[in-house]
Amino acid sequence: MVKIYWQGVVFHPTGVASHHREIIRGLIKKGIPVHVFDFYNPDFDDSKQTLGNNAYSLIDYKDKDVCTILTYRPDMWLSTQIAGDVYGLVVHEGSKIPENWGEIINRICKKIIVPSKATKNLFFNGGVRVPIHIVPEGIDTNRFNPKIKPREREDEIKDKCVFLSVNSWTGAENDRKGTDILIKAFLNEFTEEDDVALYLKISTFFMPQYDAEKLIKNIGKEMGLTKIPTIIADQTYLEPSKLPQLYRMADCFVSPTMGESWGLTIHEAMASGLPVILTKNNEAGYMDFVGDFPFWIETKEKIQADRRFFVEGNLMPKPDIDSLRKRMREVYELWKKDRNKLKDRGIKGSNHVSKYTGEYSAQKLVEVLKK
Repeated sequence: MVKIYWQGVVFHPTGVASHHREIIRGLIKKGIPVHVFDFYNPDFDDSKQTLGNNAYSLIDYKDKDVCTILTYRPDMWLSTQIAGDVYGLVVHEGSKIPENWGEIINRICKKIIVPSKATKNLFFNGGVRVPIHIVPEGIDTNRFNPKIKPREREDEIKDKCVFLSVNSWTGAENDRKGTDILIKAFLNEFTEEDDVALYLKISTFFMPQYDAEKLIKNIGKEMGLTKIPTIIADQTYLEPSKLPQLYRMADCFVSPTMGESWGLTIHEAMASGLPVILTKNNEAGYMDFVGDFPFWIETKEKIQADRRFFVEGNLMPKPDIDSLRKRMREVYELWKKDRNKLKDRGIKGSNHVSKYTGEYSAQKLVEVLKK
C-alpha cells in the first residue's frame, strides 16, 4: 500500500490549502497512511481537529512504499526532506511560470500533478518535461449543496437580487480576481433605484487590512456618482463552517477572474446551486469542468498579471466591462421575471460539478501514484 509524506500548505485560509485538506481527507477515508507537514504551520494548534490524528500517521521513511508529495511553490522545495519517489502537486495561473520552476521540477520530481488541462499546458510550456497528470481539485458536497439553509440576510439586502463575490481582492486595480472591474460594472449598470446588491466577501489574510468600503466610495466618486446602489464589503473573518450558508444566501455568484488553475470558489458556488457569471477564458482551469452553465463574460485584451505575485511577461485576459454589465443585467431581469428559471440553471450546474469531491480527487491521485 502506498504511504504518503505530504508537504506544503494545508492549514491556511486559501483555496489551495482547502483543496489539500479535502484530498487528504479523501486519502484517509481510503485507508491511505498520510503524514502532513505544513511549511508555515508545522505546529498548527487545530490541525488534529481539522484532519484528525490519521493525518499524522507514523511513517518509516525507508519503507519502499513511501512517496513524498510536495505542494505549493517549487522554489520552496529545495530545503525539504523527502522520502521515496517525489511528486509535485502544483498550481499557477496565466501564461508563464517563474523561470526556475521547470528546472526544479525536472530535477526533483518523478511526475507532477495539476488540476486542469490549462495548467498542464502552462507547466509544459514553462519547460517541465517529467510526466504531467491531471487530477481535478475537490469540494465537500456535504457542505456545499442546494439543501443547505441560507444565512439570514442583512436588512438592507433582504428583498434584493444579491450578487455574491468571494475573493481575495487586494484593493488594487487589475487584481487577478477582477474585483475592481466588477465594482465599476455594477456601478455603471445599476442605480440605487434598482432592487439589487453586490456582496463582496473579501479575505486578504496575507496582507495588512485596508478599507475596502472607502475604496469603493472613491471609485464611485471618480465615476461622478453621488449615490450608488448597495454594495457590502465584508472583510471580517468567516469561519469555514459558515461559508456554505453565505453562498446559499445569494441569488447569483459573479467571478470576473483573469485566471484560475481550477477555481475553488466557482465550484463551491455552483455546487451550492447558484447560477454563476464567469469569465470565458480558455487558459483557465475551470473551463474543463463547469460546462455550459455559466453566464459568460467576454474578454478583449490581455494584460500583465499583478507583478506582486506573477513574473514579467505573464499575461492574463481582462474581462470586458460591458460584457459583464450585460450578464449582470441579464441575471437581474431574469430574477425579476422568472426566479424559478434562474434557480433551475443553478441546480443543473450543481448536478454537473457535484462529482468533483475530495474522495474523487484522492482516487485519481492514487491512480497516478500507482502508474
